[in-house]
Amino acid sequence: MVKALKGVILKCDSTVKQVINKLNERKQFIIEDLDDTHLFIDAKAVEEVKIEVEKLLEENTYKSDLPPPNEK
Repeated sequence: MVKALKGVILKCDSTVKQVINKLNERKQFIIEDLDDTHLFIDAKAVEEVKIEVEKLLEENTYKSDLPPPNEK
């Protein structure tokens, strides 16, 4: 019997893919790991993955207190 799943192919760099794989440990949404830059994920999880990845990347982004070089 054939089993069909509705999903989305997600293209990302290897760093973001590692973050997504870590998120997948909590909530299983990856259907297939296709290659170094592509994942096939459950279509229902797309928005949640976007939000969680943006949140994690924002937390791990360096922010300087210095003004930009062109500001006086």
